[in-house]
Amino acid sequence: MAWIELQDLLLSKIDNFGNLNNSQASWETILIDLIESDLVSERRVNLINGENYYNCHADIVNKLRVYMVEENGMTVEKIDTLAVNNIVQRNFLKNIIDQKVGYLCGKPVTINSDDNNNLNDILTVYIDNNFHDLLNTTVRNASYKGSELWQIYVDELGAFKYKLVDQNKNYLCIYNDVDNQVIDFVICYYSLIGDSDLYIEVYDREKVSYYQKYKDPVSNVEKIILDINYDPNPRSHFYFEFNEIINDDITNIGVVNNINLCNPVIENYSWNRVPFIEFRNNYERNSDLNTAKSMIDSYNRISSETADNFSDIQQTAYVVKNYQKDINHSFLTNLKNFKVVNVGDDGGVTPLYTKIDQVDVESRLQRLEKDIYSSMQAVNNSNDIFNNAPSGITLKIMYQELDLKCNIMERRLEKAINEFVSFLTQYLLIVTQNVDLTNEDVNIVFNKTMTVNEMEKIEMINMSGWLSQQTLLENHPFVKDVAEEILRIKNDQQQTSLIQTQTKI
Repeated sequence: MAWIELQDLLLSKIDNFGNLNNSQASWETILIDLIESDLVSERRVNLINGENYYNCHADIVNKLRVYMVEENGMTVEKIDTLAVNNIVQRNFLKNIIDQKVGYLCGKPVTINSDDNNNLNDILTVYIDNNFHDLLNTTVRNASYKGSELWQIYVDELGAFKYKLVDQNKNYLCIYNDVDNQVIDFVICYYSLIGDSDLYIEVYDREKVSYYQKYKDPVSNVEKIILDINYDPNPRSHFYFEFNEIINDDITNIGVVNNINLCNPVIENYSWNRVPFIEFRNNYERNSDLNTAKSMIDSYNRISSETADNFSDIQQTAYVVKNYQKDINHSFLTNLKNFKVVNVGDDGGVTPLYTKIDQVDVESRLQRLEKDIYSSMQAVNNSNDIFNNAPSGITLKIMYQELDLKCNIMERRLEKAINEFVSFLTQYLLIVTQNVDLTNEDVNIVFNKTMTVNEMEKIEMINMSGWLSQQTLLENHPFVKDVAEEILRIKNDQQQTSLIQTQTKI
């Protein structure tokens, strides 16, 4: 069942305010419908395929050698357990996705505000190496899954936190708009090791509810009840007591001036939206695998079958003409040990070989490889062009498709990062009660990375003497830190000037 069908299933039973449209349907029944539908959905199949192929577990691992026999007048397929069964797979998906991740966010994403230094100070604290590492992982996962989720939460010390959703749990997003942009519910369901019960978490805009599905030992009927291990249940998104907030990050950057320490009561808070951020690979949430799975399967099948054929060559068959009766079955023994075969008059031995057209195989594989990279809008680094130091223009043309693909994902990532900043500024407003940055805009720049012709670029820089020194250094392939390089140049100039002065003296 597709995403939109799951949405329709829910909305047919629940109105926009979470009320049941059908008095005969219970919320528990809806949960079961949604989970059972999701377990066999196209979305889930694509997610599993993407994860398997990225981790080098393509369909070819299930390959078997078979032969056909006649049994009771019927042709029956048998597994040939004695034949060599080679499994050869090339991990195209991992190579192409890693290339995409490196190109799009191999360098840290720049996130700042033009108008508010206070917000920039906050972003400096929260947009750290952990953020960039998590974003890198998120782009990778979204590329082979179709989308990835971050969970926003406040820990027991009152600190703002975010993380990838638990990979050992299943998550299902339910949307409340035609374009599937606004998440109305997130349903998480999972089982524990050694436990046959199903545990369900339902996050809405105000609260989270915890359920347990079990089979009643008396009636043998499956039931869903609120999980008694959580109290209260349902509960708000987060709780904390103002005079117990420990958040050195905020305090250190001078944002918190007046936290209300007069109220010792533990307060509960809700985000007024579902505390998850979706990072989409594209509008349709399609995996990068979708466009090339059949071609990758063909490539792996041809490679594996060719390896089988090479193995079969070692097991040569013989045609023996006028073969003499061999009571002791000494034919192969004599052939192996003495290189002779006993035959009758007009006899002879002719070996049968399996002929492999290597030229045809290589041609087919090369064509498939080209089609895979083309359909997945990736740069084939094995291309002979890379051996000839291609010009900057040639490289830009080669990276054009990859850039177009990344631009599509970039728009989705910008939306998700803006939502992350929105959660952060909302949190700051709650804990400070006077610092409102919720309406501030941020700039998001993805510093894309591509292979360059360094010599050509250096020559262009040397010919652009009318530009400022900083601009030239920013574009120089050898310079990693412009400010540090400017400082080094000044030190070198001072040292040279000192030497010249001493020489004159």
